[in-house]
Amino acid sequence: MFRFLGVCLLVYVAWSLYCGEVTGKDRWTRKTVSRDGAPGEYWRVIGVYSLLGAMCLFWF
Repeated sequence: MFRFLGVCLLVYVAWSLYCGEVTGKDRWTRKTVSRDGAPGEYWRVIGVYSLLGAMCLFWF
């Protein structure tokens, strides 16, 4: 189950890298961050999602 979720999350990360936008949770709402608009926040969200996807694949 966690392997499937990890693969889905890493596919989403790859798609976000391709498109240049990622949607992340911001308190009680969702927030879409673009690579051009806020590059620091964009790469932070990409890093967190990549780490979470890898943890789902290898740790759980």
